[in-house]
Amino acid sequence: MDPHYAAQDALLKVHNRIVEEDLFGGVTFDDDNENSVVTARLLVPNKMELESIVDPVHRETKNLTDRMTPRALFTTKHKELVKEGAKSMKETATSCFKWIYELKLVHFRTYEFLECMCKEIKKKHLHHLQVALLHEAIFRAVERGHVEFIDLLRKAHPDILRITDGRGRNIFQYAIGSRQEKVYNLIYTLDKNERNATINSTDKFNNGILHAAGNLYLHLDKIQGAALQMQRELQWFKEVESIVPPNVLELTNSTNGLTAQELFSKNHKELVKEGERSMKDTATLCTVASALIVTMMFAAAFTVPGGIRGDTGFPMFLRKPLFTVFIISDSVSLFSSTTSVMIFLGILTSRYAEKDFLKSLPTKTILGLSTLFFSITSMMIAFLVYVLQADGLPCPPQC
Repeated sequence: MDPHYAAQDALLKVHNRIVEEDLFGGVTFDDDNENSVVTARLLVPNKMELESIVDPVHRETKNLTDRMTPRALFTTKHKELVKEGAKSMKETATSCFKWIYELKLVHFRTYEFLECMCKEIKKKHLHHLQVALLHEAIFRAVERGHVEFIDLLRKAHPDILRITDGRGRNIFQYAIGSRQEKVYNLIYTLDKNERNATINSTDKFNNGILHAAGNLYLHLDKIQGAALQMQRELQWFKEVESIVPPNVLELTNSTNGLTAQELFSKNHKELVKEGERSMKDTATLCTVASALIVTMMFAAAFTVPGGIRGDTGFPMFLRKPLFTVFIISDSVSLFSSTTSVMIFLGILTSRYAEKDFLKSLPTKTILGLSTLFFSITSMMIAFLVYVLQADGLPCPPQC
């Protein structure tokens, strides 16, 4: 028996026993009797306490077999089941605490190993193979974003930040290419001279630090939607662009003679097309929904609950509070849905340039979805008020 369902099975068993005693005068059935189980499940609603449907007199009635009340019978028959459930809960809690302890222990042992590693690095008499393994470990840590590993090694040996990989890229170029912002932020901890040297450094193909941001990141599937992926790439490029001097902006690589901006546009051309297609699809669907809400709310403004008085032309419930709520909700829904239509039409007619994906298009999308949600909420309030007003109307003669 699964211990997670111990309580439910216990309730069903005692219910089966009570039903058998009431219906068949104490005659019991085997546990394999499928009909009795089905009857028990049908008579009692799910998750309802059995005592709430049993007459108080029957709660203290003793059966003929064991001369025990239902409560005492339940306690006796399910003593082992309770022990089994308690044992299962203890084992689950113990395993959770054990997993947390082992995780913390691994982290602590790794940190101790890293400290020993830093002490060896300070001696500065490493063999060539040890240096190669150290460089491989550092770049693997950069790729995975283990900034604590890099920071401790940097404190032990400041020249660690100057190492390069097989293509001549330094740690920060590699971090930008791997989109690891925590490792990249270490550049702000460098002094002015080291930072300038890092920013102006190039790899074997004359790619600068901004060229690393111009390459397309291969693991963008972690971000949902092509438009948001493009926004993320632009944010990285603009961040790196903000710290480089003007001469780096005009630096061309030796591979195809492109600047960082040209390389970015070339590598993200397909992503821009995908972002444009997804934005248009979203804007089209939301425009249709907003237009339907505009139509309904506009019609509802002229078909107010209760109708209009023939002699004065004013609504019948003009002075009632619910009518005021209805008019306000209808107006808010109408105006917000109209605003949403205009925003999404602006998205459909946008240029879809690269820079539009940074702020313009995401901002318009958020505003459009917000106003659409607000209009739907207001529409539901207006509908609810209409129903409440209709309940107070007198029934027509034909009723």
